[in-house]
Order: sequence, then C-alpha cells, then structure tokens
Amino acid sequence: MKSFIPALACLGLVFPCSSHAEEILFHAGPTVAVPDAVMLDPTLKADPKGDDLQFIYEFFISPELLARLPHASGMPPLSAAKAIELASASVEPKPESGGLPVRKLDLLEDNKAGKRISYYLITLKVDDNAESHRVVLMDGTVLKPKLRRITDK
Repeated sequence: MKSFIPALACLGLVFPCSSHAEEILFHAGPTVAVPDAVMLDPTLKADPKGDDLQFIYEFFISPELLARLPHASGMPPLSAAKAIELASASVEPKPESGGLPVRKLDLLEDNKAGKRISYYLITLKVDDNAESHRVVLMDGTVLKPKLRRITDK
C-alpha cells in the first residue's frame, strides 16, 4: 500500500485534504461559471474584467474506501432509484417537498487503483436556479463535491 500512494502522487491523483489522511481524486466535472458557482459559494466574486470565472467539481475518496469498493461486473449492485434517494438525502438544507427532481443520472465506470469501479453521477435540481451534483458509489457512499477554480490558460 505504501508504494501505491507515491505512484498516484506522481500521476497527480493524490491531493492532501487534511492532516489526517490523503484523499484521491475520484471524479472531476462538471464545470460551472461564476453565476452558478456563486450560488454554491457566496464568497466567490465575479472577475472585475467581466470574464466568467470557471470552476470544476471535484469528488475525493479515501484510499481505504476505494480499496473496499466492489469491481464493476454486469448489473450494478445499487439501483438507480436507491442512488437517487441517497443523493437527495445528502443535500442540505432539506427541501420541504421531500425528494429532489433529477436533472441527469449517469452510470459510469472507470479504472481506479487497478480495478473497474461503477458509480452514479447524479445532478439534482435544488431550485429554479441551482443544481446539486453527487457521486454515489455502489456501496451507498455519497461523495459531495468541492469546487476548484480552473486557472486561466
């Protein structure tokens, strides 16, 4: 396991997130511009030049959790309906009407740490102007995104 972390660091896949452990970038995307990003983080300010600032959602996972995830094989062990339920329950504040409408649901597979992992990327409509994105792993874990500003080209 010790050689696993430096190898990922060389590939730019490990990012320190706290003093306790390092987390792995599990999924990146979608991107959002300032008007949408400000709804997620009111401390963000528009570019004084009038250009839209671009941000990307990044979802991180601990190496331990990644190692425990099942290999992708045929039918996903977690239904889309259950994934939507879990994703909706993770959104704060809770909507008064109960569940959140789903804008988009993708069942994705990716090679992570030498094995194929299936997961759902779910976009939920929070209100008329805002969406919430979640990654739901096949063990029922919900990953919440962090916003990162995309640097100028």
